[in-house]
Amino acid sequence: MSPVPRLPALDLPWAEGIERFCAEAGEQLAREMAAPGSGGQIEHALLATYLEDLGLSRYALGFPLDDVKEIFQLAARALLRVFELRGTEPDESLANSRRGREALLLALAAEDLALARSLAPHVEDPEGASYLGPGSVVTTPDDQALAKAWRDLVLSRPIPPLTLTPQATPGALLEAAALESLAAGDGASFRATLSRLVTWHEEQATREEHRHQPDWLLCLPGLALATLAVERGVVGRGELPGRSPYLPSF
Repeated sequence: MSPVPRLPALDLPWAEGIERFCAEAGEQLAREMAAPGSGGQIEHALLATYLEDLGLSRYALGFPLDDVKEIFQLAARALLRVFELRGTEPDESLANSRRGREALLLALAAEDLALARSLAPHVEDPEGASYLGPGSVVTTPDDQALAKAWRDLVLSRPIPPLTLTPQATPGALLEAAALESLAAGDGASFRATLSRLVTWHEEQATREEHRHQPDWLLCLPGLALATLAVERGVVGRGELPGRSPYLPSF
């Protein structure tokens, strides 16, 4: 029996094409990386991209959630290797904090808290990083602030108030507010903010300019927030928003 797509506005041929390409490209790259002397930072970063988009497309297409979680876990492990290999490539931006946040989101979406805790200490940028700055396509100050907050929460450290720049998107502002509510243990505020974040994501995901971007197929920050909130006892699973196809109950 074929999977039933989860998203009502999904462009089915496009999603099927993304799923097929990422599965084939990921398998080919993994075979190449198995050769002696292969599998450096660049290859692991590319493998993680294929795996993440594979998981997102399979989620949208209706594949079993356990399969999606397993793919997210593999993507997070590939990113962990990117960070473990920091300094082995001339391009220091490969291990940027924005990618660290992405790795934490994937590990938490897979409900692998141990993997998230292994990743968290790597989430940082070197002093004076050339790739970090306002308008950077690699990592902005807002990206860095959110990444550090995720890192500290995963490691059970206190987080300072998050002050993002005027250029921050509504989604980033809602993510920051949810992180602060989670850190404070404020379940009511967390639930309300998470619901607003998922609603914003759903509105954006159905816009024409986002319909063919895999990142919008699932509210990954929302799912990671939900996982961490349940793990910390801030909310119960039954208290999480459950009306949106962009925030599944794994």
